[in-house]
Amino acid sequence: MTFTDAPNLVGSDGVRPEFIEALRIQCGLRARGCPEDSIRLSPRFVYDADRRNQLRTLNEASMAACVACGRPFLPRVLLERVLKLAKSADQMNDQHKRLIETCPDCRAKATMEKQFVRPP
Repeated sequence: MTFTDAPNLVGSDGVRPEFIEALRIQCGLRARGCPEDSIRLSPRFVYDADRRNQLRTLNEASMAACVACGRPFLPRVLLERVLKLAKSADQMNDQHKRLIETCPDCRAKATMEKQFVRPP
């Protein structure tokens, strides 16, 4: 799968991997480098030249919103997987769950506030 620009994969409404079939060479580089192991190569050829040169979407994933600020920050499917793994490892309490459901910016802000709070 050839992505034209990786940052464009994540929009405010979800993850949308798009590619142009004609630009693909199926070298496997992106599939091997995907940390989620979610890219699979499948041998195929699109015979229609017009369709082969159009931007196509293979999959869409909705984004989970940060519980602190409401900004979308992570694919919902990934968040659910992380929560399930943490719960199965018996390492989840309400504070951990809230931390996992918080975007990196809000998590850093909360950490800094907690670290620099002066006792009365």
